[in-house]
Amino acid sequence: MDYMFLIYLDEAHREQMTLEQKSAAIGRSWAVIDEATARGVFKGASPLESVNAAFTVRERQGKIAITDGPFAETKEALGGYYIIECAGLEDAKYWAGRMAYSGCGASVEFRPLRAIPERQDIAAPARELASSVKA
Repeated sequence: MDYMFLIYLDEAHREQMTLEQKSAAIGRSWAVIDEATARGVFKGASPLESVNAAFTVRERQGKIAITDGPFAETKEALGGYYIIECAGLEDAKYWAGRMAYSGCGASVEFRPLRAIPERQDIAAPARELASSVKA
């Protein structure tokens, strides 16, 4: 099963890191990618630009509103992600621990990815409801 690992960082802390600390953190991130690749379970990863480059789109009363940045009440912001095929929860915990040990004070949230249902499966509950209403 594929898991997504979301890496949360305090951007102010990251900016205060020395060049050596940043290099070491990048090296540890590459070590995770290299190990997952060698095991054949690596699916993808990418850092994200700063929250200063983010926008949030919300639907409010039938209208779309676009605002600058995320609006979480936290110092931590989503900094990047990994997708790794895991044998189960213990395997996912192993990878999350490897990612958290980046030296950036990162928090790692991880969840299994759900398969996208076939289009006919998405519409099935609506068709069933419509047919029961007509009956």
